[in-house]
Amino acid sequence: MSFGLEDAIEVAEQLVYQQASRNLKDVEITVLRGAWDKLAYGRIATQNKYSASYISQDAAPELWKLLSNALGEKVRKSNFKAALKRCWEDLQPNATIQYIAEQYVTESDEIADATACHNTSHYATSRYIERPFIDEMCYEALMRPGALVRIRAPRRMGKTAIASHLIAKFSRAGYPAIRLSFELADRNVHFTDFSKLLRWMCLNIEHELGYSSHLDDVWDESGLGVKVSCSNYFERYLLQAPNKPLILCLDNIELLFSYPHVDRNFFDLLHAWHEKGKTQTPWGKLRFLIMQSTESYRYTQFTPAFLELGLPVDLPELSFQQVKVFAKQYGISGDAPQLKTLMRWVGGHPYLLEKAFTYASSYFSNSLEALFTDEFKILEIYRGYLHSQWMNLRENPELMSAFSQVVKCFEPVCIDPILAYQLQGLNLVKQLESGVVLQCKLYGVYFKKYFSQDGPVKGSCKCV
Repeated sequence: MSFGLEDAIEVAEQLVYQQASRNLKDVEITVLRGAWDKLAYGRIATQNKYSASYISQDAAPELWKLLSNALGEKVRKSNFKAALKRCWEDLQPNATIQYIAEQYVTESDEIADATACHNTSHYATSRYIERPFIDEMCYEALMRPGALVRIRAPRRMGKTAIASHLIAKFSRAGYPAIRLSFELADRNVHFTDFSKLLRWMCLNIEHELGYSSHLDDVWDESGLGVKVSCSNYFERYLLQAPNKPLILCLDNIELLFSYPHVDRNFFDLLHAWHEKGKTQTPWGKLRFLIMQSTESYRYTQFTPAFLELGLPVDLPELSFQQVKVFAKQYGISGDAPQLKTLMRWVGGHPYLLEKAFTYASSYFSNSLEALFTDEFKILEIYRGYLHSQWMNLRENPELMSAFSQVVKCFEPVCIDPILAYQLQGLNLVKQLESGVVLQCKLYGVYFKKYFSQDGPVKGSCKCV
């Protein structure tokens, strides 16, 4: 798993809490986001409506000082990524523990396979809650020639965890299974040049398989073109293992959506391979497992080819029974009413549940009851996550306007279907037959302070 901005914010949140017994301030999260994108302090201030002197002389220095004291090394704007990444790596466990039903089972061969493939998710690096129907459906689908399965869900819903589980299962069966994250590609190089993107993919696959490189032997960009060159390489070298399918997991595929020329060509190529796999023997051995974050829906126009690819699987939230299993692995002593109260606050979102369980086990002797005594306390636990959602909305004023209607309304709201789809992709709302409602109580409590100026909308909010 690669280290990203949200991981950096998460680590900084923990370090600041250890050092100052408080969560990150909104302005400090803003500084981290701007510094991550290598923006000057003046640019960060202008974009977020702060004074330049406040950012450069107060907020940023205070943040770097706190992180320096917590890590025992000098942290500044130029090196904070590396410092936080080292801390993040130290926090990653070395094993993957699979929890089946309500028993805790450690399988040494799965641990070895999953670790070798770097297949761990943020919330489930050491824990996996089975979703039997989805697990079995995806596995059975990928056993068919030329299969392509797309797992779609909001960020941190467990996409990488289920990919880890499936890849480990295929590895135990003796099938080569590779996870390739597009986060590892250089956006300025590979996402702007289709040929470089395909070569990057081929080189990474052959490296994972332990093959010698023959890419230059078949690559004829000026003659055959990059699509045919890449196809020839797969057919002649990567798909030559006898009677063995190649399981290729492409993670963070949504990163391509911001590069229309490249993503259109790439998904057209996947579409062509998928069709070949239905009728042509060597291509039937190529099986795709594609992981896609639905947060990209808020700004992306998808190519028709991608929308039609393979079997789409929407990853649901955890059920109450699964949440009970999840709580047990943290030693949480919450009874059914407490877990149901927590689910009213955050739903069955694995990452949000993990935050509550971690907080309860660290500060409240494994009891959830103390969490619900103070709304401010709950908002502090999720401050970084909620700030990220607020920044997502700020990027799209039309989306923010539609969401404000949902926040201010006491009943389902009928909004533009595209906006509803985008808000669902952000995990902010859920669709009912009569309209959309907030996904969970947490969003209503947090966002009402931003949208309460006009007061709640009552009788007029059935359709907006």
